[in-house]
Amino acid sequence: MTDGTGAGGGEGGGAAAGGGAGGEGAPPAWMAQSGLPADLMSDANLMRTPDVPTLARRFIESNSKIGDLGREMEGRLAVPAVDAGPEAWAPVFDKLGRPKDPTAYELPTPDGKDTAMTSAFRPIAHQLGLLPAQAKGIAEFYNTQMQGAQDAHYQKGNDEIAALKAEMGARYEPAKEAAKRVYEKLGLPPEFADELDNKVGSGALLKGFMQLARQTGELQMVDGDDPGAFGGVADKDADATLEARMADKAWREKYLAGDTATVNEYKRLLGQAQKHAQKG
Repeated sequence: MTDGTGAGGGEGGGAAAGGGAGGEGAPPAWMAQSGLPADLMSDANLMRTPDVPTLARRFIESNSKIGDLGREMEGRLAVPAVDAGPEAWAPVFDKLGRPKDPTAYELPTPDGKDTAMTSAFRPIAHQLGLLPAQAKGIAEFYNTQMQGAQDAHYQKGNDEIAALKAEMGARYEPAKEAAKRVYEKLGLPPEFADELDNKVGSGALLKGFMQLARQTGELQMVDGDDPGAFGGVADKDADATLEARMADKAWREKYLAGDTATVNEYKRLLGQAQKHAQKG
């Protein structure tokens, strides 16, 4: 039996005391004796707290959780606005693993040596906050694309040369050698040909220098009535072509002025016409 005081420990005892003191909806007994202001006396959370020890435990547990959350948040970074400046994003990039110095990026190149492109890309990668793996992936993608473009250009050039060989037949080799001599006489550097090749293609480039060789007299017409390549004139048509040229005022003025290409064309057409006349 109990002594009638409702003595008991823990929340059960407190709940019984509270219930006996105020009935349904009444605050626990400890609240009635606490001297709390009216606004706190009606707080639902406090009304569900049976006694002071329970209140103390809940307070300690809440503070502990808040402390844990605070320590966890200390390791986090607030993400800046999308349009925030580099200064705002720098701590985020560094936390994610951006190298401290742009030179730390290891960028692959075809021959394993740095190029002007890789040297220029490193500070840009650092400014953009790229991780080492991301910068490396971009460099690998670029190298693959460039190699593919070079291979395609090389194959296209080979195809053009093969088509030109098939078109010209036996005339190809002498015309090629004449074009080479013209190029050498002009004193042009090798890189000039490379630039032209990239822009006009191997076949068009070679045809152009073959035509130049013909116009300058470096390449003479091969015997026969075949008109040849790149706009050549057959021997049987040379006389009529020369007559048409002389009837052209502008062409005639260039010839009389000693224009090299025009004079060479005159000599070539005249020689072809004479050769055709001798055959006849």
